[in-house]
Amino acid sequence: MAQQAQQTKKGKKKWYTVFASDLFNKAVLGEVLAYSSESLIGRSLWVNLSQLNRDMRSQHIRIRFKIKEVKGDKAETEIVGYDVVGTFIKRIVRSTKDKIDDSFAAETKEKIKLRVKTIYLTRNNTQRSRSTNIKKQAREEIQALLKDMSYDDFIFNVSTNKIQRTLKTTLSKIYPLQSVEVRAIERLA
Repeated sequence: MAQQAQQTKKGKKKWYTVFASDLFNKAVLGEVLAYSSESLIGRSLWVNLSQLNRDMRSQHIRIRFKIKEVKGDKAETEIVGYDVVGTFIKRIVRSTKDKIDDSFAAETKEKIKLRVKTIYLTRNNTQRSRSTNIKKQAREEIQALLKDMSYDDFIFNVSTNKIQRTLKTTLSKIYPLQSVEVRAIERLA
């Protein structure tokens, strides 16, 4: 049994510093313990957006980074996901208002495929036809924006609420909206 435990050991572990992508000015995300740098590649970690931009108003947003390259004891990452914490969504939804959920696939200018999940909160209960129109118009707007935008620019604009504000002003012409949230962005393949 002792011989089996010795065979599984790979040597001494080492600390590697993980850095964010260029979008967040190579901010330090933390440190990871691993046997070798090869075992780090492909590993992912979630980071609270308020830690990256020092803004407490964005503490309900998480960004997922994936380690793509290791140089020495420094690991470089890329963004592979964006997520709004479920407790934040539960807090803003009310029974007298409608919550319209949508999920669709889209493609950026660089041909990166994404799954975009959105939530639209109306000021009052609405008819189903208006909810359908809101979803349809929002999909068209987001897909039009993505055709002219890179993946990093899209993530940056979503994390700074620029896209949500644009959507809210456009969609409020169909029916008055209380809030527009991009709930999640997942990078597909």
